[in-house]
This record gives sequence, C-alpha cells and structure tokens, in this order.
Amino acid sequence: AEAGATLDAAVWWTSEAGQHVDTNNGFPDRYCTALTYLNDVAPPRGGATVYPCANAPAAAAAAARLLERGYRHTDSAVRQDEDEGAFDDACEVLSAGSRLMLDDTTARLGDAVAAPGPANRGLRVQPRTGALCLFWSLNDDGEIDATSWHGGARVVRGAPRRDYWDAGKWTLQSFREVPPRFRGAARRSF
Repeated sequence: AEAGATLDAAVWWTSEAGQHVDTNNGFPDRYCTALTYLNDVAPPRGGATVYPCANAPAAAAAAARLLERGYRHTDSAVRQDEDEGAFDDACEVLSAGSRLMLDDTTARLGDAVAAPGPANRGLRVQPRTGALCLFWSLNDDGEIDATSWHGGARVVRGAPRRDYWDAGKWTLQSFREVPPRFRGAARRSF
C-alpha cells in the first residue's frame, strides 16, 4: 500500500474531510466544479482528489441511498446514531475512496494526472501544476449525480520543504450554479 499503508491506514488518508457532493452546505443548485491544481504533490504524499463512486456500482448505490436520506456529506452520516443504514453506506463510500490511495492505483498513475482505481472502479486525480479537473454535480434531470461524491486525501510531509508551496495541496476552485430563473420546476429546461 501507499507508503506501506494498509487499507485501514488508507482510510485515515481520506477520512479527515470525508467525502461529499458539491451541493452540500446550502448550495443545492451548484452543477459544475472546476479544480485547478497550483502545485505538484507526489503520489506517495497523498493529496489526490478521489471520486470513489465513478464507475463503481456498489459505491454509487451507497451514495444514492445517502442522497435519498438527505445526506450530502459522509461525516454527517457517520456521526449520527439513529440510521445504521446511512452509517453503513457512508462507510462504503469512504472505503471506496480509501482504496484509491493504495499502490495499485499509484502504479497506474505513472506520469498521468488521473487513474482508475482497483478493478477500474473509482477515479483518482493527483495534483499536478496547471491540471484542471472539471466535474458535474447534477444530472441532466437536475438531480444530484451520485457518482460526483468526492474528497481530498491528506498531504503528508515527505522530503524537507523547499518552499511555501510544499506545505500541502493548493487549488483554485470555481463553481457554477443553475441560474435563478431556471431553479425549481424550470430546472429541467436549463
């Protein structure tokens, strides 16, 4: 596993901020996110943006169930005690994201920015200066896309820092929302 990590250790890499959809925190009309990476982070140091539900039927089904229950972030599902099914589904999404941090995905990265995870399930995007990662949060019908769940892996210190930029992962983020005149019932015509 990455840096000698087991799957349990890989869960630690991606669980700090959890996995989420970009319609959380009061932004239900956000349909597009653009992430521009401003620095490189070598794969052994983490820092990847992971999409655990991309081309991953079990994780996507768990994510869809979380959305049906009103969850937009794995942390809120994990930190509650009433709904065991939501807890289990959040753990499925977190586990799928964690698997994207293991060696088999790192080996596929090579010089590429993005690589599929184990058995071609999920997607890992490694920070490279100037790389752009664009993804959609809503389907054509205006519903949240269950495959858009994502999260950022921690950056761990590797070699001694050369400069300020080595401290972590730096991104420029831009979001687009459905225009107000197309919200609600009119959303389907957007």
